[in-house]
Amino acid sequence: MARSKLDGAADTVKDQLRETFERIARLHRKRARDRARKMHDDAEAIRDLDRFDHLPDSLRDVHAAGNGNRPHPSTYFSQDDLDDHVSRFEHGGTRFMPRSDYDEYGITHRDSTSFIMSASEVDDMIAQTGGDPALMEQALGLTPGTLDGDLVRVDVPRPGDHGIRMPSGNESGANPQWLPGGLTPSNISEGVIDAGGMVEGTDFTVDDFPPGG
Repeated sequence: MARSKLDGAADTVKDQLRETFERIARLHRKRARDRARKMHDDAEAIRDLDRFDHLPDSLRDVHAAGNGNRPHPSTYFSQDDLDDHVSRFEHGGTRFMPRSDYDEYGITHRDSTSFIMSASEVDDMIAQTGGDPALMEQALGLTPGTLDGDLVRVDVPRPGDHGIRMPSGNESGANPQWLPGGLTPSNISEGVIDAGGMVEGTDFTVDDFPPGG
């Protein structure tokens, strides 16, 4: 039976997702290896890295389960992996929003959570993209057009005070571009906080983006 164009397109999407999950697994493997080397424990690192061999398949299954049905990240990452992820936010977290959305809804989603990214890694991304909204959307895994119009940059200086953690993908803000593993398509560390009750000026700041825009 002849394969249809739809069959071919579906295969392409599967291949792209597989490559994405393999990329995420490679990065987490590298982070684990780097941690072990800092502890001067290369032998243990080599044995422990075997656990990443099946991570792409686990990430595929988590992604396919859909919002509301995904397991906690602790079922496919070790506590060391999760702690390392949280450490990426020790210098703060950042998110971008249309000014109109912030004015109407604030920074929280329906479940009172909010997605943020590592502030230092975001600064590097802005330098690489020149602050171009379309390029930033690709890097951040946002729906095209999300960053059109007047934007604000929200900075959370102390994410640890608000339960920063690796997202499960069950959050209200987990859009179709969400990927398991706590990374955006350009490998920026992504986390989620409990934002209900947070106060502008005390818990976070809001500034026009780009500055002076």
